[in-house]
Amino acid sequence: MITGRVKPTVITKKTTLITGKEKTTVVTGRVKTTVITERVKTSGITGRVKITVLYGRVKTTVITRRVKTNLITERIKTTMITGRVNTTVKTGRVKTTMITGRVKTTVITERVKITVITGRVETIVEWKSKDHIDDCMSKEHSDNWKTLLTRE
Repeated sequence: MITGRVKPTVITKKTTLITGKEKTTVVTGRVKTTVITERVKTSGITGRVKITVLYGRVKTTVITRRVKTNLITERIKTTMITGRVNTTVKTGRVKTTMITGRVKTTVITERVKITVITGRVETIVEWKSKDHIDDCMSKEHSDNWKTLLTRE
């Protein structure tokens, strides 16, 4: 998920490391790691990235020029802000709220419900299969949502 200058660091005691652009804080028992690097590619997003990792439940905060992502494994909750795009994603029951210009979208898997508001048009679309949403979630760029929302 992370490529670039970030390298894994194993520390058995509470330590703070600052090497160049990388700052890492590790606490045993509850391992907490903060990594700041200049060029990190995460899910097709490059830029300045700040990553916080907690042991057991990995919490990741990715900040690029216009993108902010909060990622928690087990129960993945993602908040993305790209220009005018605001997205919230939860796994298991994936709920997505997206605002792109005048487009507002809510997606829930298992019983997938999508609400699209474009200008004065409001549309509700339901899918019985969540394969389409899983395909949407795997897309690297949020711009793909504009075309994915029109698919049935």
